[in-house]
Amino acid sequence: MTKQTGLKKRYTRYNDYVQGNAVRKVSTVELPLKEPRTYVGNERVTTTRETYRNREKALRMSLSYVMVLGVCCLVLMAVCVRYLSLQDSIATKKADIVSLESKINTLKSRNDALDYSVNSFMDIEHITKVAMEELGMIRATEHQISFYNNTENEYMKQFKDIPTEK
Repeated sequence: MTKQTGLKKRYTRYNDYVQGNAVRKVSTVELPLKEPRTYVGNERVTTTRETYRNREKALRMSLSYVMVLGVCCLVLMAVCVRYLSLQDSIATKKADIVSLESKINTLKSRNDALDYSVNSFMDIEHITKVAMEELGMIRATEHQISFYNNTENEYMKQFKDIPTEK
């Protein structure tokens, strides 16, 4: 041992190693159990073993605690599964909406094209020409036209001028 000058010995050194080749038993030194220390503020407060046992007992999980925790986990898992299924259905419905909007746009453009082609066949000059040449229509004479006075306010849409005989 070394000589210490003016310093307190603050720790004890335990050496479990024994030199030599004929060692049969490892010498062990059991350390005394120290009572845990509790401090309140700067003052040391001693607590009894019973207090520590009660604290450790309170930290242990009882059967009811485990069951409540298990039920909570199952409920949480069910909520998560439901949330994920709703997210999946929303994504599927969004994809369906996009495809239906695409179909609507295609049908609108096809409808506009058909409307244009129908309107192009409604040429008044073409209709009168076909009616006169192919169907034998003749124009009305003066004595076949009669006029009347209307007392009510009515209106009529006219898209083109009525062709006159030239």
